[in-house]
Amino acid sequence: MLWLPPMTMSLQPTLPACVIDMPLALSPYGLVIALRLAQTTRVWLSPTLWSIIEDQQFYLAHPPFVALLAGCADADTGRARLGRVVAQWRTARDQLGLDARERIFWPGEKASEAVIPKGGDMRFMQRLDTLAAQLDRKWQGRRVPAAADREGQVDMQVDMQVDILADCARDTIALAASLAEERPLVLTTRPADGAPPQLGKYLDDSGIPCPHLDDLTALRLLRSSVAPLLVTAGLVEIAAASGLRLAAVSLVTSGATLLTDETVDDEGIDDEVTSVAPERDLSWNLGAGQGDTTLWDGAAAAWYELP
Repeated sequence: MLWLPPMTMSLQPTLPACVIDMPLALSPYGLVIALRLAQTTRVWLSPTLWSIIEDQQFYLAHPPFVALLAGCADADTGRARLGRVVAQWRTARDQLGLDARERIFWPGEKASEAVIPKGGDMRFMQRLDTLAAQLDRKWQGRRVPAAADREGQVDMQVDMQVDILADCARDTIALAASLAEERPLVLTTRPADGAPPQLGKYLDDSGIPCPHLDDLTALRLLRSSVAPLLVTAGLVEIAAASGLRLAAVSLVTSGATLLTDETVDDEGIDDEVTSVAPERDLSWNLGAGQGDTTLWDGAAAAWYELP
């Protein structure tokens, strides 16, 4: 009788798309981390990153933003540190052809500023804009009543500073939600004092639960699935050598994939074009509690530290 060896099957996991949150992107190692990750998986950058690069003076004038992203209390030191990182990203984009690198993408305010995959979904930009607008309303709807409960007048300058941090978080979360079919993993950092990531705080403030994942079985499975990505990209040694506390946020939404084509041209993106998108027309200032937020109904998230 013919002997046949036992059949074995090896499953090659599909790596998730990685969305780089602003605290990680603007860390001293943000650019090199993005470039390394792009060797094995799709990397998405927030459009807020380019807003900061184009208007560096405005963003670096706000102490809470500088303190959070630079990781130091001294304003001058923080601005200098962030300024160096911003200069690195600008050089990579303008002189090193970052927009031509494989597997590095970002949305943009204009069609000419967006870099998306060849043959990408034409609904992507509309989906992102709609999700971001609804998330902003959801956050504003919870924020205004809280402010009204305070005694005295609200300091408008402080409000503007808070908005900058919220805008960064909003765009990162909306980007991850718009990529739901790619199982996006949001990579961020955790403050040195052990506090939760800023992204988790924004989600909680928006009424989207984002607890610390402490289920050991789920945590072990998630970390083991992400480990090949971290090891291949060299993130483990970066974190070990620099003291950078990496964290991941997993987001689940039920409405992100249900957007219709009513306001989107149904023609797909030509395979030869890498950067096409309709002009963005966002209505951010509809007022707290006004406008639809149903795409975020039932949304939930969890964060956990890496590696």
